[in-house]
Amino acid sequence: MGTLPLYLVSWIHWRVERVIEDRKFGPRIAELARGGGKSFDLRVARCRPKRAWNHLMTVSFNDTLYEVVGEKRGHAPRPFVYLLRKVSPGKVVYNIHRYHPVEVLANRRRTPRRPR
Repeated sequence: MGTLPLYLVSWIHWRVERVIEDRKFGPRIAELARGGGKSFDLRVARCRPKRAWNHLMTVSFNDTLYEVVGEKRGHAPRPFVYLLRKVSPGKVVYNIHRYHPVEVLANRRRTPRRPR
Protein backbone atom coordinates (compact mmCIF):
# COMPACT_ATOMS: atom_id res chain seq x y z
CA MET A 1 0.00 0.00 0.00
CA GLY A 2 2.87 2.36 0.82
CA THR A 3 2.28 5.88 -0.43
CA LEU A 4 -1.08 5.32 -2.13
CA PRO A 5 -3.08 7.01 0.68
CA LEU A 6 -0.76 10.01 0.59
CA TYR A 7 -1.11 10.21 -3.18
CA LEU A 8 -4.92 10.15 -2.90
CA VAL A 9 -4.90 12.92 -0.27
CA SER A 10 -2.57 14.97 -2.46
CA TRP A 11 -4.77 14.48 -5.54
CA ILE A 12 -7.94 15.48 -3.65
CA HIS A 13 -6.21 18.58 -2.27
CA TRP A 14 -4.98 19.55 -5.75
CA ARG A 15 -8.44 19.03 -7.26
CA VAL A 16 -10.15 21.16 -4.57
CA GLU A 17 -7.62 23.96 -5.17
CA ARG A 18 -8.36 23.86 -8.93
CA VAL A 19 -12.12 24.15 -8.32
CA ILE A 20 -11.65 27.04 -5.88
CA GLU A 21 -9.35 28.84 -8.33
CA ASP A 22 -11.79 28.33 -11.19
CA ARG A 23 -14.72 29.70 -9.17
CA LYS A 24 -12.66 32.71 -8.11
CA PHE A 25 -12.55 33.94 -11.72
CA GLY A 26 -16.32 33.62 -12.22
CA PRO A 27 -18.19 32.09 -15.14
CA ARG A 28 -16.39 31.21 -18.35
CA ILE A 29 -17.36 33.46 -21.24
CA ALA A 30 -16.16 33.82 -24.80
CA GLU A 31 -13.21 36.12 -25.34
CA LEU A 32 -12.88 39.31 -27.29
CA ALA A 33 -10.19 39.81 -29.91
CA ARG A 34 -10.17 43.31 -31.35
CA GLY A 35 -8.04 45.44 -33.59
CA GLY A 36 -5.15 47.38 -32.27
CA GLY A 37 -3.93 50.74 -31.32
CA LYS A 38 -0.66 52.57 -31.85
CA SER A 39 1.61 50.12 -30.02
CA PHE A 40 -0.22 46.85 -30.75
CA ASP A 41 -2.19 45.17 -33.55
CA LEU A 42 -4.53 42.90 -31.59
CA ARG A 43 -6.06 43.12 -28.11
CA VAL A 44 -7.29 39.88 -26.49
CA ALA A 45 -9.52 40.18 -23.40
CA ARG A 46 -9.93 36.95 -21.41
CA CYS A 47 -11.84 35.73 -18.37
CA ARG A 48 -8.91 33.47 -17.37
CA PRO A 49 -5.16 34.18 -17.34
CA LYS A 50 -2.93 32.72 -20.05
CA ARG A 51 0.11 31.87 -17.97
CA ALA A 52 2.07 30.64 -20.99
CA TRP A 53 1.58 33.85 -22.98
CA ASN A 54 4.77 35.86 -22.62
CA HIS A 55 7.27 37.58 -24.93
CA LEU A 56 8.54 34.16 -26.12
CA MET A 57 5.11 32.93 -27.23
CA THR A 58 3.89 33.43 -30.80
CA VAL A 59 0.13 33.48 -31.26
CA SER A 60 -1.52 32.48 -34.54
CA PHE A 61 -4.92 34.12 -35.11
CA ASN A 62 -6.75 34.27 -38.46
CA ASP A 63 -3.64 33.02 -40.30
CA THR A 64 -1.50 35.87 -38.93
CA LEU A 65 1.35 35.50 -36.43
CA TYR A 66 1.51 37.83 -33.42
CA GLU A 67 3.94 38.29 -30.56
CA VAL A 68 2.87 39.24 -27.04
CA VAL A 69 4.04 42.78 -26.29
CA GLY A 70 2.12 43.50 -23.12
CA GLU A 71 -0.37 42.44 -20.51
CA LYS A 72 -2.64 44.63 -18.43
CA ARG A 73 -5.63 44.39 -16.14
CA GLY A 74 -9.04 45.04 -17.64
CA HIS A 75 -12.53 45.16 -16.22
CA ALA A 76 -14.79 42.25 -15.25
CA PRO A 77 -15.85 39.90 -16.74
CA ARG A 78 -12.62 39.89 -18.81
CA PRO A 79 -9.91 41.19 -16.46
CA PHE A 80 -6.92 39.72 -18.34
CA VAL A 81 -5.93 41.75 -21.39
CA TYR A 82 -3.08 40.78 -23.71
CA LEU A 83 -1.64 43.12 -26.32
CA LEU A 84 -0.21 41.51 -29.45
CA ARG A 85 1.77 42.89 -32.37
CA LYS A 86 2.33 41.28 -35.75
CA VAL A 87 5.59 39.36 -35.93
CA SER A 88 8.27 41.24 -37.81
CA PRO A 89 9.75 39.52 -40.88
CA GLY A 90 12.82 37.44 -40.08
CA LYS A 91 11.93 36.82 -36.44
CA VAL A 92 12.68 33.30 -35.22
CA VAL A 93 9.52 31.60 -33.94
CA TYR A 94 9.80 28.84 -31.32
CA ASN A 95 6.34 28.30 -29.82
CA ILE A 96 3.10 28.83 -31.73
CA HIS A 97 -0.26 28.83 -30.01
CA ARG A 98 -3.17 28.57 -32.44
CA TYR A 99 -5.66 30.86 -30.75
CA HIS A 100 -9.44 30.79 -31.06
CA PRO A 101 -11.70 33.09 -28.98
CA VAL A 102 -13.95 30.26 -27.72
CA GLU A 103 -11.14 27.97 -26.51
CA VAL A 104 -11.84 28.97 -22.91
CA LEU A 105 -15.31 27.41 -23.24
CA ALA A 106 -13.89 24.16 -24.62
CA ASN A 107 -11.63 23.82 -21.54
CA ARG A 108 -14.56 24.11 -19.12
CA ARG A 109 -14.78 20.44 -18.21
CA ARG A 110 -11.19 19.49 -18.81
CA THR A 111 -8.75 20.03 -16.00
CA PRO A 112 -5.05 20.01 -16.88
CA ARG A 113 -3.08 17.06 -15.67
CA ARG A 114 -1.40 17.46 -12.36
CA PRO A 115 2.36 18.13 -12.74
CA ARG A 116 4.55 15.29 -11.53
